[in-house]
Amino acid sequence: MKAVASANILGSRQPTRVEVVTALMWKALTMVARAKHGRLRPSFLVHSFNLRGKIAMPVPDNSLGNFTNPALARFTADDDENKVELDHFVDRVHDGIRKRVKDSARISSDDDLFSSVVSTKTEMIEEFHRSDADFYMFNSWCRMPVYEVDFGWGKPGWFSAVVLPGHNMFHFMDTKDGDGIEAWVSLEEDDDMLLFQENPDIMAFTGQE
Repeated sequence: MKAVASANILGSRQPTRVEVVTALMWKALTMVARAKHGRLRPSFLVHSFNLRGKIAMPVPDNSLGNFTNPALARFTADDDENKVELDHFVDRVHDGIRKRVKDSARISSDDDLFSSVVSTKTEMIEEFHRSDADFYMFNSWCRMPVYEVDFGWGKPGWFSAVVLPGHNMFHFMDTKDGDGIEAWVSLEEDDDMLLFQENPDIMAFTGQE
């Protein structure tokens, strides 16, 4: 799937596997919205971004809890069907994450951190209140060594987030063998889930169980 998504991307600008899976699902969600409403709709993507090791201020190695500021990306609906190709969604996701990386590297004080988080949250709230845009929230625990955790009764056979606290939320985790990504999906309606599961890209590139 990564090779297909990268086929039309030039130079060293190669996406990560999480970016590719995010883009694939975003494209499928765009097609679900079009099937429901009879037209392309704008959408806004929020992707969690771990600030540890990305900012220019020290963070203790044993710090606990969420330390994130999400990357943001937009899809603007128009009549150009060529913009509903996987590589275009990959570009949008990649650009959003690269921008967050660049902006985070400038954070060198508590005030910088506060300003960055407030600016991002303000932008999210403004987009959320746009009635014509769909809102999708992604989170990834990929590359976290969750299958190495042992509290004394052995390592887990299967690890999951169990519950997503809302609709249009998507959570990624590594498969136990580390070669794949599990996607936990929460959509607003059963019909949405059916359309999503039957999307050609989802069927072609995933193993549904």
